[in-house]
Amino acid sequence: MANSHLRDGKEEYYLSQFEQQRVRGVLVTPSGADLDQHRATAHRGTPVVLVDSVDPEEGFCTIVVDDHYGGYLAVDHLIGLGRTRILVVGGPPHFRQVGRRHAGALAAAEGRGVELAYLEAPDMTILAGRAIGEQILRTMSPIPDAIFAMNDLLATGLLQALVMNRGVRVPENIALIGYDDIDFCANAIVPISSVRQPSAELGRRAVELLEAEIDDGRTHEHVSVVLKPVLVVRQSTAGTAATQG
Repeated sequence: MANSHLRDGKEEYYLSQFEQQRVRGVLVTPSGADLDQHRATAHRGTPVVLVDSVDPEEGFCTIVVDDHYGGYLAVDHLIGLGRTRILVVGGPPHFRQVGRRHAGALAAAEGRGVELAYLEAPDMTILAGRAIGEQILRTMSPIPDAIFAMNDLLATGLLQALVMNRGVRVPENIALIGYDDIDFCANAIVPISSVRQPSAELGRRAVELLEAEIDDGRTHEHVSVVLKPVLVVRQSTAGTAATQG
């Protein structure tokens, strides 16, 4: 097991190391769009399955969570609550999930008479979310009545910034929804609604794909699997229309 931490060259280095160790196969979540090293590894005989953050790629088995649908779920939920000034808080564009979730959010808002604004956080951490929350309260007028954060760490930081401002109540003034449904969401000071990824199924199915490719050898036919996320509603949206003040 290895983590490149999105550093240039690290992913290629680890793939090379795994080949030298003669592993039977590799599960990879690519950190970028360049898959040349992955193709070279597979061509030399080490099966490679691409996991999440990628679109179907010729020459590989792939398994992904439908992030476009997840973004749609989040914003459709907020619109269903009567929210009309929705802010989407994303992250750096090199994260492929960011673009897909944003596209889903835009699709949900299309033709429904709502304002959908976008802010890009420098990274997808609690500290970045807190800074964005402070920026919203300091510079936006009127403030949004709903926020879709593209992961739960951003949502957690946003919640911290919002609840420290006594004039803002969640969800009465601002409804907040995150993405991933990490354990902290259910135990936050205001439990956070989120889009849950089927993480256990993702891992299980990825291993099954890799085992099948190892067993089949040269006769293997590549497949692409798409899993659906689900909406988990908690107090941070709570089914209430927006109130002022």
